[in-house]
Amino acid sequence: MPCTNFRRELETKPPNKDLFEQMNKTERVNCLFKNGQELLSREDTDYIISLYQIADFFAEIWYQNPGRKIERIDVTTYEEVMANYEEEID
Repeated sequence: MPCTNFRRELETKPPNKDLFEQMNKTERVNCLFKNGQELLSREDTDYIISLYQIADFFAEIWYQNPGRKIERIDVTTYEEVMANYEEEID
């Protein structure tokens, strides 16, 4: 689906998981920064990972550490959120 169709979809309704997964990395970043809410972050050996909630699903942005270059953006499940962010959740 071309980028213009994604923009049209996002202007008329919140993105859903299926639409988000069809986006390229740049579209995902723009979508998360515009429509998502950053919830938590965690550090891995080579990455800083920021968790976002957008509509009814979660996504993570993986930043290279150091440098903060975005390596990837993945949809994640509730179960993965609970397992990966257990220490950060009160």
